[in-house]
Amino acid sequence: MRDTIGDTKEALEFAAQVDSLSQEKRDHFRLAIKALLKGYTDDKAHGVVLVDHEDSDRTEMLAINANEMEAAMIVGVAATALTNDIMADMPDKGMLN
Repeated sequence: MRDTIGDTKEALEFAAQVDSLSQEKRDHFRLAIKALLKGYTDDKAHGVVLVDHEDSDRTEMLAINANEMEAAMIVGVAATALTNDIMADMPDKGMLN
């Protein structure tokens, strides 16, 4: 329950930001929130959220239901999977010349 004016103002600002999203972005946001919630409600679910901003030289990382080592492993497995997906669609090396 909100019990301060600051909490209420923050909630209203959040709602306004969500309302400003297109329907497509709002639908995607809903999926992201559902996935995040799973990390907080299911002891077997672990996650990592990475946010990169082009004006910063630092990427924000938020581990959900995971310690630093688990978060590093999740990121490593995901990087390998993404690289494999990308490489699967690449033409043979000889065709790039």
